[in-house]
Order: sequence, then C-alpha cells, then structure tokens
Amino acid sequence: MERDATILYLKNVLDLETAKNKIARMYRRDERDYQKKTREIEAERKKIPRKLNEAYVPRSPYRESWVPWVLLSTAFFVMGVFIIKKYQTYFISFFSIWWGIFFLGRALGKISYNVGEKRAYKIRCRPENVQKVRQENQAHNQMVDDMKTANQEKQMAVQNQWMDTKEQYLEGHQRVQELLSDFYGMNLIPNRYRSNLAAIYYIYDWMSSTQDTLSDVLARTQFEEGIQRVEAKMDQVIGNLEDVLYETRCVGANLQTVISKNTKMLQYLQAAEQNTAAGAEYARLAANYSRANAFFAAANYLK
Repeated sequence: MERDATILYLKNVLDLETAKNKIARMYRRDERDYQKKTREIEAERKKIPRKLNEAYVPRSPYRESWVPWVLLSTAFFVMGVFIIKKYQTYFISFFSIWWGIFFLGRALGKISYNVGEKRAYKIRCRPENVQKVRQENQAHNQMVDDMKTANQEKQMAVQNQWMDTKEQYLEGHQRVQELLSDFYGMNLIPNRYRSNLAAIYYIYDWMSSTQDTLSDVLARTQFEEGIQRVEAKMDQVIGNLEDVLYETRCVGANLQTVISKNTKMLQYLQAAEQNTAAGAEYARLAANYSRANAFFAAANYLK
C-alpha cells in the first residue's frame, strides 16, 4: 500500500484506539460519579423524618406513684419520735426525722407532678388544641411526602441520566470495536501489535517523521525498544492523544478540508490500481475511513 495511504490508515487506527481508551475511562469516571450521587441521595432519604399520626388523640396523663414515699416518710417520722421517747437520743432521732422530711418532700413532688399532668391533659383535650395538633401533624406529613417525592425524583433523574450515558458509552465502544475490526481486517499490522496503543503510536509517529515504509519500521532492530520507550511514558502519550482527538476528528476548523483531501487521495489511488488487489484495498480503506469519520462526527461526548 502506498505510504501516504498507510499513514492515513495508521492515523485512523490510532484515533480509534485512543477513542476506545477514552470511552472506557469516561465510563469508569461517570460510573463512580453515579455511585457517589446515589449514596448521597440514599443518605438524604434516611434523614427524612417519620410521619406523625394525623388522627391525634391526647395521651392519658402519666401518674407518678406517691404512696410509697408517704409510707417511707411516715415510717421515719414514727421511728424518730419513738427513739426520742424510748431512748432520749436526739442525735439519732434527728437523722430519722430528716429522712422523713426528705421522703415527704418527694411525695409532695409526685403529687404536684400528677396535678400538673392532669391539668395539662385537660388542656390537651380541648377541641381547639386537638384540632391544632392534628393540623400540624398533617402539615408535617405533607412535608415528609414532599421530601420523599423530591428524593425519588432526584434518584430517578440521576439513574435515567446514567442509563442514557451508559448506553451512549456502550454503543460507542461497540462501534469503535467494529471499526477497529474492519481496519485490522485489512492485515497491514501484525496480529501481535493490534490493540497495542504504544506499538501503533510508535509506528505512526515514526512513519510521520521519516520516509520509511511500514515494512521498514517493522524491520527495525530497535522496534521493540521504541515501543518500550512509548510505554514508559504512556500516560503522557494518551493524554496528548486525547487532547487533540476531539479537535482533529470531530470539530476541527479544517476538518472537512482534511477529509476531502484524504478522500481524493484514496480515490486517485483506487483509480490508478483499478481492477487489482491493491485497488480493492484502497476501496476498502476509503469505506472504513468514511465510516470512521461518520462515527467521530456523531461522537460529541468525546469532547
């Protein structure tokens, strides 16, 4: 195959391999972002308060038991008086009477609490107060429903967005694989170097900067070492390729001029080798080139 056509072939394979890697990287990035958003939405859902009973019924007053405290107080008072009369010991009787007073205070506190609870219960049972609480519970429950609906809508929106993005990536990846199969099916690159981005980049870069043919590059004694040097700086290479991919294949200012020039070159070579195996190869390359251009023209997500 003529040298310029081979370089065009290599450029398309390189761009498609770069697009495949970029789609896979974007897929992983967006999948992590989707999982993060899903966790955040789930955390928000767990913070939504529970619903309250709209059929509010005032709770019965809670009654504190005061009888045991009265009995204890009485017992200590009696014991204190008994000690004074029996043994004339005021020191011990003082402590007994002190505990009697203490327990009496606890009993009075319980009685006071019960009286307050009964008064509060009567206030809670007033129709206007019951209606007010029921209205507040209804408003609260409406707020809870709104929060749940908003949370579900947010979850659905994030999920739908991810499903659309996922489908786009999977379709793009499948399309790239099909195109690469068509290009590799032309059998210009040995099997061992296919889908090897470092090898394809090295071959393309070498041929673009020298006058060597594909056979010359593959026959170089330092060919494997050159691939290893590319692999050593692969992150930088991929970054550079991805940076220019969108501009050179999707929206470049001179994109149509380049496509037109390459198409005319392939048409010329095909016409020059008409009715030959070489002519068929150029026709095949032209068809693959056209399909690759159509893919990149529609792949706006590669930006």
